[in-house]
Amino acid sequence: NLLYALASSIQINPSGVSFNRCIHSSKIYLSKGRLKIPAGYKSKDTAMTDFTVWETAPFGATIDHILQRYHNVHRAQFEELVPLAQKVAEVHADSFPAEVPELLAYMQNELLMHMMKEERMLFPMIKQGVGRGAAMPISVMMHEHEEHDQAVARLLELTDNLTVPENACGSWTRLYTLARELVDDLTDHIHLENEILFQRVLAS
Repeated sequence: NLLYALASSIQINPSGVSFNRCIHSSKIYLSKGRLKIPAGYKSKDTAMTDFTVWETAPFGATIDHILQRYHNVHRAQFEELVPLAQKVAEVHADSFPAEVPELLAYMQNELLMHMMKEERMLFPMIKQGVGRGAAMPISVMMHEHEEHDQAVARLLELTDNLTVPENACGSWTRLYTLARELVDDLTDHIHLENEILFQRVLAS
């Protein structure tokens, strides 16, 4: 059924890129708990983003905002990020973190799948007013959010918290600038869903 298909789809990975393989190969796999965002990461404070309007907005309006502000933006970000990372890796093979292009391709595939499941399954359910009936797919989406957090943590570790090296070329600088925008947007995106939309739906 719909809920079983959604839950089962966690394991789908059409790219063939395994994040477990990425992190195992780098010997940073953590068997207990989740990877943490490095303490030194400098990002805009999520608290600076005003989410208050979404604490009372109709669910449909909140979903429409998520689609426009985050889903569409993430798709555009990755369309530039992935080929740009591959270009920088080729030009600077002696100094650029070799795992970054594969990790970004993994993140793109996982996030695209995740957003598709929300757009085709979860969000229509919420708009139909199922309330707590959406508990299972919400749980699945929140689990996947944790996986997105792990991938972000690995990206920040590989890139020294997205610190641009001295004398970096324009492409490398652009890559890290765009990656920082992605990380900030994804952090806000996950916060809005986990802490506001999903909690309101489950309480309705």
